[in-house]
Amino acid sequence: MSPGHVLLVIAVALLVSSQSIADDFSCRDNVECSALMPREDVIQQVQDIGTAMRSGSCLTLAEFVRFPFVINYPKQPSRSLWNRTAFCRYYSAIFDDSRTNAFLEGRLDDTPVGYRGLHFRRSGVWLQPVCPGVSPQADCPHSELRLKLVSVNL
Repeated sequence: MSPGHVLLVIAVALLVSSQSIADDFSCRDNVECSALMPREDVIQQVQDIGTAMRSGSCLTLAEFVRFPFVINYPKQPSRSLWNRTAFCRYYSAIFDDSRTNAFLEGRLDDTPVGYRGLHFRRSGVWLQPVCPGVSPQADCPHSELRLKLVSVNL
């Protein structure tokens, strides 16, 4: 399967649940959550990202970021953050309490999928399945896929 198919499969897995990310959510029994990632892995990875956001530590959350991380500004050019140092410099402006709470309280059934990944609308955060260290991504073994923060709309 191509990375686009992987993304769609993961999106279906996440859209099936109507509980918030902070809750212990799961897919309905009659729906196959993921053909490439075990359902438990998808659930665990989203919960891990939520835990990292709750921690308030830029270095903790940076473990779940794919670099370059893109900040999309309204009516201004986007900015790319190429490493953890740059991410930590902008961290407090990006992940303030309101954005973090919006992500944690977000409803997965309100999470649309786009070419950039899963868009948690109220928070403006985009997640995408990434295979660290493998290029092209199509050659990624499914056991290596990780959900990563890829951009944010401010």
